[in-house]
Amino acid sequence: MLKVKTIIVALSLLACTFLYGCGGVDSSTPQDGSDSSTSQESLGVCSIEYKYFDEELDKTADIPQFLWRPDGNYPTSYQESSKQSIDALRNFRKDDATIYAFEGWYYDVEYTNELTDNVMDSTCRGDITLYAKIVERAKTDTDVVFATITYKWKEFDIIKEGISTFPKGMVEGLIFPIEYEEGKAITLPALKKWKPNKNVSYEFVGWYYESSHQNELLNGVIPATQKGNITVYAAISIWVG
Repeated sequence: MLKVKTIIVALSLLACTFLYGCGGVDSSTPQDGSDSSTSQESLGVCSIEYKYFDEELDKTADIPQFLWRPDGNYPTSYQESSKQSIDALRNFRKDDATIYAFEGWYYDVEYTNELTDNVMDSTCRGDITLYAKIVERAKTDTDVVFATITYKWKEFDIIKEGISTFPKGMVEGLIFPIEYEEGKAITLPALKKWKPNKNVSYEFVGWYYESSHQNELLNGVIPATQKGNITVYAAISIWVG
């Protein structure tokens, strides 16, 4: 997992003071064609970029993929003079004791100017970079946290990691979640029985928490009580002859 100390994602406060838009309708000329001695700003559609500040590297960087919500609203543009809502990032498990916790979107990399309720103000102008603040801390009872699932199996006493190492015919067409939400049960798929030739056959026995095939996941279910990043082992019987 990516090692991140503090993650912060960015909207530049200076960008919110621009007097000219990024393209679109020019409002400097009155719609009725009459002359005007008062200069008005030109409003348009401008871009939004997302970053975080990596304290370990001492520079800004792209946000790690595991922090984005798959169904989240993260627009890449906004209409000047209009408010724009941005969804929060996820909390993700770093290890058994620590999570990466999202603590808001900011207009500046120093995170002194926070978006109220994750909504961009209608006074923002110009292309913008938003900074997300992420801190490492212990999980609280109210935190919704996601954690990783790693898959392994043992072939003739050799432990192999990753779905790509499983017998091909046993996993074709199956979907294997690579993460789960703590507090919610999730069912892992049962591998298919596979007979690559008339003399060899592979048969799935079950999912286990240990390589010795102890501590089985009942019916392949990761329970709602499970916490932390986990490794599960597929027990596969190989018959020859």
